Amino acid sequence: MMFKKLRKTVASVLLLSLFGATLAGCGSRDVPTAQATELNTDRVIRIADQANYFTAKVAIEQGFLKEEFGDDYTFELSLFENGPAINEALTAGKIDIASYGDNPAIQGYAGGVDVKIISTLWLSDNSYALIAGPDSGIETLDDLRGKKIGYAAATTTHQLILKILDRQGISTSEVTLVNIKRVEGNAAVASGELDANIAEQPFDAVLEQTGGKIITTNKDYNVQPVFILANGEFARSNPDTVSRILKAYDKANKWAAENPEEAAKIVSDINGNDIEGVKTYYNTRQWIIGWDESLTKGLNDSIQFSFDNGNIPEVFDAGNLVDTSFLEQAGLYSK
Repeated sequence: MMFKKLRKTVASVLLLSLFGATLAGCGSRDVPTAQATELNTDRVIRIADQANYFTAKVAIEQGFLKEEFGDDYTFELSLFENGPAINEALTAGKIDIASYGDNPAIQGYAGGVDVKIISTLWLSDNSYALIAGPDSGIETLDDLRGKKIGYAAATTTHQLILKILDRQGISTSEVTLVNIKRVEGNAAVASGELDANIAEQPFDAVLEQTGGKIITTNKDYNVQPVFILANGEFARSNPDTVSRILKAYDKANKWAAENPEEAAKIVSDINGNDIEGVKTYYNTRQWIIGWDESLTKGLNDSIQFSFDNGNIPEVFDAGNLVDTSFLEQAGLYSK
């Protein structure tokens, strides 16, 4: 793997607004939603986050952003279920900084979303698994033919199930692929509505919920990256601010690595998820502010994959999507 393994990170929030989303992940509870409102973007920086992501929550709750900016900005953290939902908010001009995976980033950019990848957030080779139900008849990957399998369209789970099928020599016409929300997919496996589902860590919670078994994980297929992205207009207008946000995020990661229990409590208090599951999520990822050229290569591979599967209209170079200048300005990346 491209980066040395870091010890883990975590933290919380100054302002938390739930942007019309239910939290993703096993063991999560429903959270009240709020209508999106126009914000004073001169004084408010709007951060799109996901349920079990640590860095932004820690940077706000532990005061690393406050330390960097003083009273110049208020930071609003909104929780989304997945990357495609964040793309919608970016398109509407309601988000300045976001975190999500490679596939939504690629598809958003290809679809005209003005966005730049500015850093990694985390990397993992043990973040997703194909979970089969107890009465599904699935014991090995060869048993997938004729089965109903859940995934979330335009996300990493979509890419993973297609890779699994391709490697097994199983065409998509030999299975029934069902586009379903992650949490709903796990429930559908438990009820027998689905035979299997691509689920996210913590796997123990999914297995308890579904009574199922792990057939394979992403370890055999790819290292899963999640990135920090910036609204293009915001980044072009505020390059120094973006680089200072990355500095605060880096401090948050280092603090969480030294204080994993407190960090996990911060995240659990915010997202309502079981703290043990939050710890598992944290410990199965490397939390890294930085960049490595192997990530660019991986992005190019994913871009080609998206094109080959009809998810984007044409191939483009990952360099058009990635901008490392903010990391360089922050002193967190050198070529």
